[in-house]
Amino acid sequence: MIFKLPYVVQTNVIQQMELYEQYFLGLCSKRAELFIHRMPRRYNATVINLYSSCIQVQKPGVRGEDVMMWTLNDNCGENEEVFNASGDNGIELKYKEVKIVCRISYHPINHIPIFWCDDNHKKIISLAIHYSFCDVLKISPILQIKCRMNRLSDFPDVKEIDNIFECGPAGDREEYAMFFERVDIKNSAKLYAFPSPYFKPESKLLSIDHINIINSRWLTRDHLLNFNGRSARFLMAEHIRSDDVIEFIRRWQQGSYGKLEVIWISLSYMKTFSRNTILENFDLKPWDPSKRAARFPYPDGSIVAEENDILDLTNEMDIQRASDGRLATVVISNTEFRFFVWNEPFPTATAAKSRTDAWDGREWLIQRKIYF
Repeated sequence: MIFKLPYVVQTNVIQQMELYEQYFLGLCSKRAELFIHRMPRRYNATVINLYSSCIQVQKPGVRGEDVMMWTLNDNCGENEEVFNASGDNGIELKYKEVKIVCRISYHPINHIPIFWCDDNHKKIISLAIHYSFCDVLKISPILQIKCRMNRLSDFPDVKEIDNIFECGPAGDREEYAMFFERVDIKNSAKLYAFPSPYFKPESKLLSIDHINIINSRWLTRDHLLNFNGRSARFLMAEHIRSDDVIEFIRRWQQGSYGKLEVIWISLSYMKTFSRNTILENFDLKPWDPSKRAARFPYPDGSIVAEENDILDLTNEMDIQRASDGRLATVVISNTEFRFFVWNEPFPTATAAKSRTDAWDGREWLIQRKIYF
């Protein structure tokens, strides 16, 4: 019926639709799908949120907005009926040649659709919805998963993902450590805790481009020196000492850590670095505006929020690598070590954006784009 209206009216009507309404319209026919493809994109990625069984959409600077949910038929109580908004035949999705017939209901509070499927599809239903949704709405199909690692038995059946966000403590530590050997994380991982004692220094986790670990109490010297990614943030570290930092910087001077952009270590309570001991081992120079920019472009990854503008490096000291002349800025306090590598001396860096904390009203500076 909508396609009998004038083109301008069609466009206005479709633009007013919710995203899930545009998605269901695009499933109706090839003509409808092509029309949806021409609509301006409001979002550029999705997130599979296993914690809340939701598909979310996001754009730079926006963490995610729920658009769809899924659940299993077994979750329906004996006296509970599911309103099948999709008709008698349901909606058929497909993932790797596996057909999944779903019934559709609507959440009474969130007012978004819920896909119901059989229990034998529980490890692929989220993937089927994700790829179908991205295909119809022409959203990037990068695979981003938000999850609790104490329920790895429900984790989707994949061998690699782009970004992972852990939103709670892990369960079995050995299973947790093996997960990162079994599944390749192509871009970023934000984890609640460091998976030890089963986590080995040569683990693939230390080769992920961007890692952010909230509880790094088990991080050791060997783990630090084996890091081979682009950026890392380790919070609440207990076993990293001043001599470990000195060795890390020396190895960088000797040509190691070819992909490194930034590493940031925050010590746990009652642990300290000896700033003078570290700095006296290196020939450090004050900022020279002719050699590098004033602001460092923090790599995209998980959100970085600080009360101070940590990327303004005009008052910090630099070290130069003899082999290629590359600069790195060294920032050390009693409880933090930050190391910024200037792979491009004059990159394009945007100013930090302020955001008010919803809980206490404090102003935080958001340093870069976010994946989650």
